[in-house]
Amino acid sequence: MAQNYSLLLQSADLILWNSFRDPKLYLTADVDDTFVIKTPVSKRSLKPEWNVRVKLLSHPLTSIITLRLYCSTRFPGRSDPCLGECKITIQDVFHRCSSDKALELQLEAKGEVCGRVSVLLESIGAAALSAVDELQKKIRRLGTNEIDADVSGLVHVAREWASAISGCVEMGGEIAKVHPYATAAWKILTALYQAIEMQRGLDAEVVEMVKTMVEVDAFIGDVGFLSHKIKPLEDALVHIAEQTIECANFLDQYSRDGFSGRAIRNTFLKNNKKKIQEICTELTMLKASFDRGVAIQSATGVNRLDQSVLLAKLRHLPYDASLRTECLAGTRTDVLEDIIRQLNAPSDNSNILWLFGVAGSGKSTIATSISHHFRRLQRLGAFVFFHRNDLDSSNPTTVLHSIAYKMAQLNRQIRDALCGAIDRQPEIINAPIAIQFQELLLGPFHSAQLTEPIIIVLDALDECSNTFWRSSLITLIANDFTKLPSDFRIVVTSRPDADIKGPFGSNTSITRWILDISTRRNTEDITSYVRHSLEDIRTKEDRIPRTWPGEPAIAQLAERSGGLFIWASLACAFIGSFDPRAKLKTLLSQSFNQETRLDDLYDVALRTAPWTDPDFAPSALAVLACIILSSAPHTAGAMDSLLALEIGTSSSILEHLGCIIRLASDQTARVLHGSFADYLTNPGRSGGCHWHINRDSQNLALALHCFRILQNQLHFNMCSIQDSNLLNSEISDLHSRIQNIQPELRYVGRYWGTHLRDATPDNKVILAKLKNFVESQFLSWLELLSLMGLVQRAGDILEVAQDYIKSDQNLKVSLHDARRFVNGFAPVIAQSTAHIYISALPFAPKQSLVQQNFASKFPGVLTYTDPGNIQWASLQKTLLGHTSDIVSVAFSPDGTRICSCSWDKTVRIWDSETGATLGVPLAGHTRGVTSVAFSPDGRRIASGSWDETVRIWNSETGAALGGPLTGHRGEVMTVAFSPDGRWIASGSSDATVRIWDLETGAVLAGPLVGHNSVVTTVAFSPDGRWIASGSWDKTLRIWDPETGAALVGPLTGHRGEVMSVGFFPDGRRIASGSWDKTVRIWDSETGAALGVPLTGHTRGVTSVAFSPDGRRIASGSWDETVRIWDSETGASLGGPLTGHRGEVMTVAFSPDGRRIASGSSDATARIWEPEIGAPLAGPLTGHISGITSVALAPDGKWIASASWDETVGIWDSETGAALHVPLTGYSGGVMSVAVSPDGTRIASGSSDGTVRIWDSETGAALGGPLTGHRGEVMTVAFSPDGRRIASGSWDKTTRIWDAETGATLGGPLTGHTGGVTSVSFSPDGRRIASSSSDETVRIWDSDTGAVHVGPLTGHTNGVTSVAFSPDGKRIASGSWDETVRIWDSETGAAVGGPLTGHTSSVTSVAFAPDGRIASGSSDGTVRIWDSETGAALGGPLTGHTSDVSSVAFSPDGRQIASGSSDKTMRIWDSGIGRGKFENGWVIDSLDSRLFWVPAWLRDHLCLPWNSLVITPGGVPTLDLTTFVHGTHWQKCVK
Repeated sequence: MAQNYSLLLQSADLILWNSFRDPKLYLTADVDDTFVIKTPVSKRSLKPEWNVRVKLLSHPLTSIITLRLYCSTRFPGRSDPCLGECKITIQDVFHRCSSDKALELQLEAKGEVCGRVSVLLESIGAAALSAVDELQKKIRRLGTNEIDADVSGLVHVAREWASAISGCVEMGGEIAKVHPYATAAWKILTALYQAIEMQRGLDAEVVEMVKTMVEVDAFIGDVGFLSHKIKPLEDALVHIAEQTIECANFLDQYSRDGFSGRAIRNTFLKNNKKKIQEICTELTMLKASFDRGVAIQSATGVNRLDQSVLLAKLRHLPYDASLRTECLAGTRTDVLEDIIRQLNAPSDNSNILWLFGVAGSGKSTIATSISHHFRRLQRLGAFVFFHRNDLDSSNPTTVLHSIAYKMAQLNRQIRDALCGAIDRQPEIINAPIAIQFQELLLGPFHSAQLTEPIIIVLDALDECSNTFWRSSLITLIANDFTKLPSDFRIVVTSRPDADIKGPFGSNTSITRWILDISTRRNTEDITSYVRHSLEDIRTKEDRIPRTWPGEPAIAQLAERSGGLFIWASLACAFIGSFDPRAKLKTLLSQSFNQETRLDDLYDVALRTAPWTDPDFAPSALAVLACIILSSAPHTAGAMDSLLALEIGTSSSILEHLGCIIRLASDQTARVLHGSFADYLTNPGRSGGCHWHINRDSQNLALALHCFRILQNQLHFNMCSIQDSNLLNSEISDLHSRIQNIQPELRYVGRYWGTHLRDATPDNKVILAKLKNFVESQFLSWLELLSLMGLVQRAGDILEVAQDYIKSDQNLKVSLHDARRFVNGFAPVIAQSTAHIYISALPFAPKQSLVQQNFASKFPGVLTYTDPGNIQWASLQKTLLGHTSDIVSVAFSPDGTRICSCSWDKTVRIWDSETGATLGVPLAGHTRGVTSVAFSPDGRRIASGSWDETVRIWNSETGAALGGPLTGHRGEVMTVAFSPDGRWIASGSSDATVRIWDLETGAVLAGPLVGHNSVVTTVAFSPDGRWIASGSWDKTLRIWDPETGAALVGPLTGHRGEVMSVGFFPDGRRIASGSWDKTVRIWDSETGAALGVPLTGHTRGVTSVAFSPDGRRIASGSWDETVRIWDSETGASLGGPLTGHRGEVMTVAFSPDGRRIASGSSDATARIWEPEIGAPLAGPLTGHISGITSVALAPDGKWIASASWDETVGIWDSETGAALHVPLTGYSGGVMSVAVSPDGTRIASGSSDGTVRIWDSETGAALGGPLTGHRGEVMTVAFSPDGRRIASGSWDKTTRIWDAETGATLGGPLTGHTGGVTSVSFSPDGRRIASSSSDETVRIWDSDTGAVHVGPLTGHTNGVTSVAFSPDGKRIASGSWDETVRIWDSETGAAVGGPLTGHTSSVTSVAFAPDGRIASGSSDGTVRIWDSETGAALGGPLTGHTSDVSSVAFSPDGRQIASGSSDKTMRIWDSGIGRGKFENGWVIDSLDSRLFWVPAWLRDHLCLPWNSLVITPGGVPTLDLTTFVHGTHWQKCVK
């Protein structure tokens, strides 16, 4: 059973150390490979002491503790060396520890003892009881005056008690309820200890009471319960804590009254023995009760505490209805009774009631009455209402979560099912809405056993002001809520707006209920309401006679309402605000137009305020504008701050407007009815009045206030984040810290762009504020958005700011640069506030204005220099998540999302700003998904698949809309929506095109027959009149989608399969991409080819896309690049966009034309900025294609490299400088290089079948190419004396050449049945080892060519590389089977089992002089192995972003050189602790996040554990001298 322990890391000694200066040391502890603690760094000593204690909660005895001793070097960029470690189970430590003496454990390094560490492990609780035992020993000496004043054991008691209680509470997540008791007890006991220290004796009775307290409280720590056992025991736990406080209070009294001496003490105890006994008895009983509860709960499943924790994950809102009014008793009875009867009646066909009516007709009041009715019956599931100025209330996720949360409170079965769903799939709360609906509502609701219907009320759906959310909610209600069990009844109220009326009016599952305001009963109800309200006003005013107001006045008011309850409500509120008799006369003296009666009433109400007062009017208008124009409600205090008003001003103004502005329970000001906002902002309704709100000018004023708030309140590290290693999501109390940010700043940070968008454009004051913002507050604003989880809004806000500017082009450029900064670094900004400063800023390009404005203010960050990081790169982001080739991508019409599909059978949706995955993958296809498309309204996604079907998905919810569309008899290769969104076209490997009705799924036309091979691509013309299709038959065809008739074609000209087609935005031209490596443009009317083919790609073109303005064409290709073309001239615009490590399968333009998305066989999608992308500054100095081989000179001073770019390079190993121009002469990629033992020559082999020898000093070719091989030369090696060269070829042979003359020495060595991939000479030169794709290794006599040993078998796939050990006794080999094997070179026997760890093919192996082995792999890593034991020495070396093709040790073995398909060479330190590089994060050996690297620098980054990186653009450097991070990161600022 899992237990809770206290581990004391005490000290270390006997440390082996070879330096004259003592080290600074620290200790780390892991449990089951999970980091637990790092001690502080000691002073310089070989006998460090730490005495650091850590709790180990809920660990079984079999858990392994790993202790590691490190020397703190504080050398920037280098990991601290580990001096030794030990591993031991908790059980072993526990049993070997004595009660008073620490356990001494040996530290080992490389199998040798190197030191000793002392630790003490105790179970929590046992530690406390041992302290009591110590106290008892002292008690025995009470009478002898031998006891000293030190009673620290009692301190230990309380400390361990606090650990036990706090540990339970922390696990259970119930700190708020239990922890205050622990805190109170701790404070009392702490004060008690100080008093006890002055006493030289304790009494046995008191110690017995303390012992009882400790036994009870320690039991909680020893019981080993998990978090799911606490909730039912909460009361017992609280009572225990309360009784402990009682005990502590007694001890406090004892300390004050009983310490004076023996006599007084005896008197005190005599008088309080009963009290002591009561405390002991109560504690013992509580322990028994708690014990029983634990036993019961051990057999339970998910319980209430788990459920509380799980339900807390839901993003629900309280939807406070405390200020919402019900229908007056006796009014609306007919409507209420009929609706309630309808809701109670059995129904299998309709479970939704839609109550609709004009504004002010009383819908919300009826909804509130219905809610309260069913709440009293305990049958109200949820009451949700919308408000136009409260965006959070309109979020579909919030609505669903709130309903689910409320239902869980109401029904146990739903609670159990809901919590079970969240427990099984924690990510479900972020899934697409439809999946959330199914898992959080539909599934749990079906589990409920109901005897009567449950009612859910959704009020004022028309007040949902976010267009997209509103559309999603309407769709969700109309399509999905109707699927709920019939015992769940939904009431929806709204105005009869067209977008609601359409889906609701035609749905047979929705009952329509119009609220008619013209009925006699409605007038009677309003009369009753007015009578009651005025009577209520009268009773509160002593001076108003009982006869007031009289029936005639009541009748007149009711008549003037025109049947609108809101008019009557506002009129009564106006009358009751001040001097009711005068206000009533005012109303009755006014004439109210039938059409404008609400406006007239607003006018009357507002005129009572002192608008002629020059102090009141401008402030009141500002407050009104703030309430009406803001995107979220404000409190009066927040408005004072936002509007720069004196404290209390807004509150005073609201008193004058109390009849039309109300305060919600959170004290935010809200209009009583939405019609009031319409009145104030409409010039035709309120124009000319003091209170008219001019949107432009008032938004301008609000925008200025926003900039003032930003300037005054933004600052560095607003939430006092202490550790840059932690992501925002990992800071437990971040939410409470964010709440400490002033509400007006939280509002402004989110919405200042909204006010700027609606303000008078190009205002000079605003421009000055914008300039100051972008130059001074920009990073702090990003910090605020990061904290609030709103980074995805930053790009849109900055774009609004750019559009606002008409005159200042420099400022526009600055904002564009700021937007580029956000686009490039949004992924890390969203994850971590600290890394805005210590990652994003230092990695911004040198010409970035953000970098130039802010770099000098933050000197404590890393310094990164890269010749290629001068200006913003084309590549913005890399989207990771798919597990196989991405074959299609598409932008949503608003550009905020990207959908992608993959051979992994899924469709994914991404946030195009942050790169985050939105929800879970859309699964349903049973084979690879080949194509995706957004509908024109963005609400749906179509996908086609190799499973021969088309599927339609709700893009917001992720729900499959209907079943799959079937009919094709082959794989569906492509799908496209018609411009009006009514049809979908699909093309298939059955050589046909089909057109489907989106609503019914029926085939409208087709199959369209004409192609004689696979249809790979279809596209609608912009007007929807034509469909173009392309095929493997190398032709294009144009069809009539209505009739299915062929209109034009076939269009011929391509010499390869047509892979992609697209219409120009004007519909007059078509572009196509083909396997013939070209893009062609055609006249869509005549089918004639226009101009010449666009050439530049070196492999087949897979995809073409147009910019929205039609001026550019993007194309993707199997050559792994994206190209952009001028559609008029056909000229290539800039160089190719490179970065993918696989074939580019698909490209798409964003709706604004600024970005391009691409998908690749490397399983990534990438986002590019085509306008910004420029070639690397200066000439390319490195290899421009993947590196195939590297070799170090014998003195280690230079490196030779080979590349697919058909060159050999020679580089300075210290500086990375090219020592020669590239060595050229090959007609194919260079596959291998080797350096002669004396360093004077270089041999290289090429895919053109030749071997060449070069002078390493001059770079000159020594003689002609060595010919003889009939296939690619894959490998070359010099003999130890340098006189011979061996080469291996794909022709299955090995050849030996005279290195001086180039002559062949003997015939080819034959025997392999596959290509020879690698050769290696033994150290004495007498043998040659070769590896082959035939899965074997062979050893040959280098003189005779005879087989010496072999074939060596064991690998299960092709062998890629071989190397002899320095003593020649062993051979290492690497294979496509992902393993390294070691062989006895004399016998051929395998030495041990395969070395595993790589996750893809091993491409290269090399021995170090000391016998270690390095291996490189297609998984992008280098690993180091102990050749004796086969153990991996440390983790993998990460940093390459593609296959590692070659590894080589330096002559002294201290460094490793590697070459990769990512076009870089890296040099690694082979002997120190190292970190890793994962998803952009550089992580040190202690698993701390150092910094994050943007997508465009990852291929070329010089990592802290690289001494050198050589890239195509030059040599980047990383300087960590001034870099501060972790708990010191705040020091980065000047």
